[in-house]
Amino acid sequence: MQSSRLSHDLKLWAPYVMEISMLGYLFLIPLEHASLGKNLFLGSGILAWGLEHYFFKKDGLSGHRILDKYILIYIVAILISAYFSKDLLISTRALRGDISKLLLVYILAVRVYREPAPIRRLFYTLVAFSAIVTVYSITGYLLHWPSVVMPEGQVKGPFGYFNACGHYLAYHFLIALAFFIREEHNKLKYLWSVILSLQLVLILLSQSRTALVAVIIGAVSLLLLQPHNRKTLATLSLIILITLGLGFSNGTLFNRFLTILDPATYKEVSNRTVIWRDTIKWSQDRPWIGNGYGGDLFSKTAQFYSKPKNYVHAHNTFLEILFESGIIGLSTYLILFFRAAWYSYRLRSRTAIHPLLLSLFILIFFLSLTETIFLTGRFGVFLWVLFALVAQKHTD
Repeated sequence: MQSSRLSHDLKLWAPYVMEISMLGYLFLIPLEHASLGKNLFLGSGILAWGLEHYFFKKDGLSGHRILDKYILIYIVAILISAYFSKDLLISTRALRGDISKLLLVYILAVRVYREPAPIRRLFYTLVAFSAIVTVYSITGYLLHWPSVVMPEGQVKGPFGYFNACGHYLAYHFLIALAFFIREEHNKLKYLWSVILSLQLVLILLSQSRTALVAVIIGAVSLLLLQPHNRKTLATLSLIILITLGLGFSNGTLFNRFLTILDPATYKEVSNRTVIWRDTIKWSQDRPWIGNGYGGDLFSKTAQFYSKPKNYVHAHNTFLEILFESGIIGLSTYLILFFRAAWYSYRLRSRTAIHPLLLSLFILIFFLSLTETIFLTGRFGVFLWVLFALVAQKHTD
């Protein structure tokens, strides 16, 4: 009798444990030294999934084979590059620490986000988490906290670098924008407008030009895909114009973002084009299977050729994959990424979530042109949660 009661309680609480584990993991993403906490949340969620899947005989992955096969092909390409890696230790460590966690996140997200209610809670919670990051970062900027502001003046927030802060806010800005567009109550619309203004201010303070360009492109795509009225568009335009006007009243910010119109005027472009050329040249040694999975292989190769410290990665997700996993790995990744984006596009009129998902894919694509943060790293989780949502909603 007691064992039956315990089994019933476990069966009842397993879905809640999985969802809380997912949200806890996402909450800790901005923190630099939270690996232990994230591992505990992920482990708890997978344990609950395992109990439900094997002990209670509930199939948490049924009906999701359409996107799964592309993920499987991509993983096979990674395993091939790791097996023939120039440094097997680095590749093995990357397999254990990067892609394996992303796969576990995908499995857990597919199970958790079956219904509209958990998906709404996910996006509301992500906006809440980003609001905390925004308030903390802006407060640190106003109070001149060294842990928040870099010596050059860029706001990095709880992240290690200002670009990470800008990219994090760009992703969450689109989610808040989707809520703003759909909100019908004036008071709540005012709340969303405040959140959007603060997040846009922080993107400006981070001085991440890539984030600003990507968020503009993503916002335009969302407005084109998601129905809205003229009043909403006018209000949004006013919010953006006022925020940009206040931000660009600062001469330093204005001059920095003005270089977007003439990229040749700032040295990062010339530096990155050199890195991109070197990456392509190094990839030609093993064009099909790559040099081996794992970002550390890139920096190790750069050290071998006595390159500067800014050669930590390829500064381009697609070139990074080409270097690590070759043409085979890059092809499988592109097929997976654009297939998921295509599913979102095809189903854009079915539910409100699909225009947002497609806009997030567009945002990540443009951010990936200059960074690798959404490949693995901490932000890779956001991409794999999108994969899970697309796989889930496509089969509904």
